[in-house]
Parts: sequence; C-alpha cells; structure tokens
Amino acid sequence: MFRISDIRYHARAVYLRVRRTLSAVLIDRRRGIDTAREADLGDLGVAHPERVRYEPTSWLELRRALGAVAIGPDEVFLDYGCGKGRVLLAAARQPFKRVLGVDISPQLCDVARANLERERLRRRCGAIEVIAADVTEWEVPDDLTVVFMHNPFRGETFDAAIGQLLSSLDRNPRIIHIIYRIPMESERLLAIDRVRLVRVVPGLRPGRKWSRKMATHVYRLQPADKALRSK
Repeated sequence: MFRISDIRYHARAVYLRVRRTLSAVLIDRRRGIDTAREADLGDLGVAHPERVRYEPTSWLELRRALGAVAIGPDEVFLDYGCGKGRVLLAAARQPFKRVLGVDISPQLCDVARANLERERLRRRCGAIEVIAADVTEWEVPDDLTVVFMHNPFRGETFDAAIGQLLSSLDRNPRIIHIIYRIPMESERLLAIDRVRLVRVVPGLRPGRKWSRKMATHVYRLQPADKALRSK
C-alpha cells in the first residue's frame, strides 16, 4: 500500500530528474559546459556532516535571485560554495566589478574555471576568480557587497562563514546583501542583530509547501553602529 508521502517523494524525484536532464541537454551540452550533474562530496574527498553536496540552482531561479538586489559597477559578488560555477556564470553576465567563487573542493573549482573559460565571451563583469579554500578560514575581501549561498553548509561551518563576513564588515563598514537559496539556517542569521530579512522570492516548485522550502531569502547585513540605531 502506497502512502501519500511516498507518492509525493517519488513524484518530486521524477520532477527533479526531468528538470536536470533538460538543463543538461538544452543548456549545458549546447554551450559546452558542465553544471547540471550533481557531485557527491564523498567522491571528491571533502565529505563533512555540515557540508552539502553540489546541486545546481536552476537558471531561471538564478535570474530571479540575482534580480532581487541592485547590481552596479561598484558591487563585488561572492558565491559561497561555488561548486561547478553555474552561479558564477550567471553573475559574470551582470555588470559586477568583481565576481568571486569559493569552494572546498579543488576538483569542483577546476570544473568551474573551465566553464568560465568556455563562457568568457559572454562576460560583462570585471575580474573573476575561483578560489579553493575552506570558508571557515578564508578571509572575506573588504569590498564584498553581495553574497550568494545555495545551502552550501550548515551548523558551525555556517557560523564561521558568517563570522568572516562580520569581521570584514567591522574592518570596512558597509551594507552586504546575502542571497540565500533554500535558507536552512535562516534562524542563525536572524539571531544576529546586524541582519535583516528584506525580501522573500518563492521557489518555482509545484505546491505551496515545496515552493516555500525552496525559496530564496534576501538579507541585509549592516554595520554594528547602524544596527544599534535601527533598534
């Protein structure tokens, strides 16, 4: 006897397989890039309970997410857990001053660099760089203004990455926007007095509950003195 929950699980799995297959055939293959296939961190030798495997954000979801913040020639963009670089490819088509990607896996970083090289003629941003590093130790540049995260890590790893952002903000007070897709650690963010949720972009999934779970939240991270004044 099938349960409703089992039917929903299998229906979602089929839906996602179809989406990813279409993405691989209609976009990746045509453009000569490799972003659609998932990657298991265990196979890459970087598995950790708080790290999440590489799963690509859909191209349409990326367009909607990047459209949720103002983009200009002075903005510096970072993808935390950039994987194969699909987010970087989308960001590179925007007029950012710089685009950065950081990932724990050197192999995934190599794939991201190869993808960016194949798409170099489509680039509108200034400099672009992919960095293989542990986000808990990597020092955030002090001109960073926009951060993207597709649920790359959780727990103490998440706290450490946000701590690096706060340290950068202390060194150079400014506004940083965080675009957080599938915000599993939203409560951790909102517990910080310098963080405000400013926008919610519903996910493009069948059903209200699934759409909420797959949403993109946009947060504003502000300097300590401004946070105190806004209380």
